[in-house]
Amino acid sequence: MSNAPRVTVHVAHASFLPERSATLDRLYSQLAPQMGKRKAVVHRSEEREHASVWARRVYAAVAAENADAAIILNDDVEISDELVAAATVMLEQPTSRIISLHCVHPMARSLAESGQKWLRTYHVSGPAYIMRKGAAAEAQRYYDETPKDWNGKVNEDNVLIQMMFRHREPVWNSLPALVTHDTTVPSTLGFDNHAGRATAVPWHDRELWPDPATRDLSSPEFWRPEGEIPFLPTHWTPDETLLSHEIANDLGIGPQACWWCCERPAAFGSPKSGARLCHVCLHATVGGVIN
Repeated sequence: MSNAPRVTVHVAHASFLPERSATLDRLYSQLAPQMGKRKAVVHRSEEREHASVWARRVYAAVAAENADAAIILNDDVEISDELVAAATVMLEQPTSRIISLHCVHPMARSLAESGQKWLRTYHVSGPAYIMRKGAAAEAQRYYDETPKDWNGKVNEDNVLIQMMFRHREPVWNSLPALVTHDTTVPSTLGFDNHAGRATAVPWHDRELWPDPATRDLSSPEFWRPEGEIPFLPTHWTPDETLLSHEIANDLGIGPQACWWCCERPAAFGSPKSGARLCHVCLHATVGGVIN
């Protein structure tokens, strides 16, 4: 009997878009040789749904199956032919509970050129990531615990980033990325020109890895870190922003609400602390000091 971890695959499929049928078929064909008799679980959105709906459906299924890990994919990605094998051996490393497989950090390429296999940052890229056992159930709880005014407006990867920040657990991002996002397919969110749709470190990049024969992604040795893994913040989710959202969520208010009354929209804020006040509370506070 094999002692290898049980790794499942889940695909979020925007079936309400006719063009996603072809991309799903392509993904099926790329997964089939890697999965043998196993099948990917496809979660179909028959109509346009917010991420707080379809992502929770995916996470509920992942939590229920209780596998050692699950690979979560969008239906418009192309994958390495070693994706499943690589994801399995990655679990031998002391990674974060969520592993991002589509690194878009601006410094990713420089780190890969220097031989790094991992980058730690508070960022999860939605096209592909791994959830270790327990992470999906925690994501469900996090959705329950945070304001719907927030999690009902942001994408699922933003929710996961904020959840990992809550635990001060930087997300391990793989170098190389094991998927590429097919940017010829229109984004369901209108993000066609978003820089984060494309990774700078795809597994098939011949400049980074001229000889594929020397790069065995299915080998545990490939993913074994040498020395300390670099931690780098991102310009789109700096710690100050994440901390501000964390405090707002703990207060049970939306990220743009006043911290004092917790009701009205904030009009003024501190870029250092993230604290925010509305006109009424600012007037009352300053007026109280003056009087």
